[in-house]
Amino acid sequence: MVFLGALYYIFDSFIDSYLLDEGRFADQLLSPEPLELWWRLSISLILLLFGIYAQILINRAEDASKQAHMVESFLHSIIDNTPLMVFIKDAQYLRFVKVNKEAENLMGFSREELIGKNDFDFFPEEQAKFFTDTDKQVLRNKIPSDIDKEDIDTKNIGLRTLHTRKVPILDDNGDAVYLLGISEDITEQIKAQNELIAEKSRAELYLQISEAIIVGLDKNERITLINRRGCEILKRSEEELIGQNWFEIAIPEHERDNVCGIYKKVMASEIELAEYYENEIVSADGILYYISWHNTIQKSLNGEIEGVLSSGIDNTSRKAMENQLRLAGAVYESTNQGVVVTDKNNRIVSVNPAYSTITGYASGEVIGKDPSHLKSGHHDESFYQTLWGEIEQSRHWKGEILDRRKNGEVFPSWQSISSIVNDSGELTHYVSVFSDITPIKQHQESLKFLAHHDPLTGLPNRLMLNDRIDHALQRCERNSTQLALMFLDLDDFKYINDTYGHDAGDQVLQIIAKRLELLVRKEDTVARLGGDEFLVLLESDVTKADINQIANKIINEATLPINVDGQELSIGISIGISTGPAKGQNYQSLISTADRAMYRAKKNGRNTYSF
Repeated sequence: MVFLGALYYIFDSFIDSYLLDEGRFADQLLSPEPLELWWRLSISLILLLFGIYAQILINRAEDASKQAHMVESFLHSIIDNTPLMVFIKDAQYLRFVKVNKEAENLMGFSREELIGKNDFDFFPEEQAKFFTDTDKQVLRNKIPSDIDKEDIDTKNIGLRTLHTRKVPILDDNGDAVYLLGISEDITEQIKAQNELIAEKSRAELYLQISEAIIVGLDKNERITLINRRGCEILKRSEEELIGQNWFEIAIPEHERDNVCGIYKKVMASEIELAEYYENEIVSADGILYYISWHNTIQKSLNGEIEGVLSSGIDNTSRKAMENQLRLAGAVYESTNQGVVVTDKNNRIVSVNPAYSTITGYASGEVIGKDPSHLKSGHHDESFYQTLWGEIEQSRHWKGEILDRRKNGEVFPSWQSISSIVNDSGELTHYVSVFSDITPIKQHQESLKFLAHHDPLTGLPNRLMLNDRIDHALQRCERNSTQLALMFLDLDDFKYINDTYGHDAGDQVLQIIAKRLELLVRKEDTVARLGGDEFLVLLESDVTKADINQIANKIINEATLPINVDGQELSIGISIGISTGPAKGQNYQSLISTADRAMYRAKKNGRNTYSF
């Protein structure tokens, strides 16, 4: 019986090697995959048990002894209590002739319900046909077959995934008489594999969006992995980098021998890998970057060192600042950036003149104190906890922060804080360099203003006016009130430009803009479209008499003499007026209507208005 199990082991190795092309016969025989070894030993054991069982039947025929009954019960018990589903079908009708407890549990039917039935009695037709087709193939070929994954819809526990091995049982004449099936429920394994795949996808996504440089090296110093940030720093594509020698392509010559030598010693297990390490790297265009690395060894399953995985932060600016602090005392005194140096307990030991200029605190007022006197109260405790946590982890923090001057004024600053260590790596000081970015913020506000205003006159531009017209139309519709839009065009403005120059023309436009603003109410809007065209939006409920009065005032005011560089100039103005709201009306139709009315005013002799 042992010979039968061994014969199956050798036979299955032969099948996997020569028929399924899964490697050399010697490897399959002596060093199979763990799962394959488990399957072979399981089936060999079952064949051995069935062989013993068959021998017992023979012995019973010859000598029905009590001991044979005990052995038979023992074998039945082993098969019945194995954690795998075991079933036997007859070769002719593929009906179940024997099942164990796990088969009952998994399929959700009792042994009595299963025996004598086939797959079509328990499964959907398509699924049952798949099972019987594979059964017939195994019996026909007389070769065991593995079904890596098959889904069955069980009665009690729903959809499950099985890994099944089907083996033909042959009689003395070599004919297949039974089919032995052994199934393992791998549902949870598949779920775990899918979770691992999802986790791998998330990890790969993190690699690409991380602002840290991620680099993997094998033991031959070749790049096996590099993320988007690494490619950006090195200014090379991933295709250019993968497989290249890291030290030849990324490390500058003046550091290459030292860094490469350390790596070789790590790979040879001569020294431990430094978890935290700093060195320069060079981009494709020759720019040097100072990178702080966090490193970890990569090992194979048998514990051999295969390479290194490193995460790097670009600390080029921080390194430059540290060098300046050590080597350029003159810069410290003359820079217009505030500089604060504290001891390791965060007590101020030095400030530069710019610090006093920006904050209003003299040096003698702050030496020995905590810098917290600059806190504006606009940041909560979690902000400062995150700030100091980052400094402790990476020795550096930079960002925008709101501080308070001595006179109580809150101002925005761009601040960079670094920790300073001595040659032994011990923390000695913190250095903070900050700039008052109030002018930058003011410039941003100015740009925001210019986005909605005419740069020559300061009046709202078309973008702002369009928005105000839309809102005014909505209010009028809600309140059942009326608005009016005046389209103003200066008469003979081209003559002024051509005769007196564009500077004189710009002054005329500015004076007219100021006059218009003084003529209308606070709730009304005066805007410049461009050139010599203006718009006046009368938002409050207005009557035709109100509109006439305002139009006449505008014409009278516009025709008053204008003094430009000692020259008295006069100009007329034509006005087109549209009112609303009307059905389907928006700012475009309102302006278009007023524009047409303005041209009618010009045809009517200019320096007048038309509805």
